[in-house]
Amino acid sequence: MAKIILSLLTSAAIVAATNVGVGYTLNIEGRHTMYFGSTSSDCKIVDDVDEGAIYFKNRLAGESVKVYGNFDEKSFLSKMHARLVFEEIGENFRCGYYYSPKIRGYKSINGKKVNLHIAVTESGTTVGTPIIFGSY
Repeated sequence: MAKIILSLLTSAAIVAATNVGVGYTLNIEGRHTMYFGSTSSDCKIVDDVDEGAIYFKNRLAGESVKVYGNFDEKSFLSKMHARLVFEEIGENFRCGYYYSPKIRGYKSINGKKVNLHIAVTESGTTVGTPIIFGSY
């Protein structure tokens, strides 16, 4: 009986360890926001997430970071092996939509895989995965 209980406890610990996340998925200094639930407008948005945050990985739909200070976009994209899928440029912003094999999952936009989104505005840079929800 003790072996059965130990086996069940071990199995539960393994399941918990593989389904529970701690901290950020984007290791960038800045103000972190996480999106839980669906990737649509009804997702739960949690702002100013603490570095030690604990969450269920299967509920995490995405994350974004409002970057503090200077951001070396070229170096970050190289480190992520990201390729540009498409870009939007407006009067006061530039948005790059990328695909990185280092990021699990993706969203399909116009039939193309996207899992990294970088928005540069007059107020700074925001990096999101798979895309930035809300404003940047």
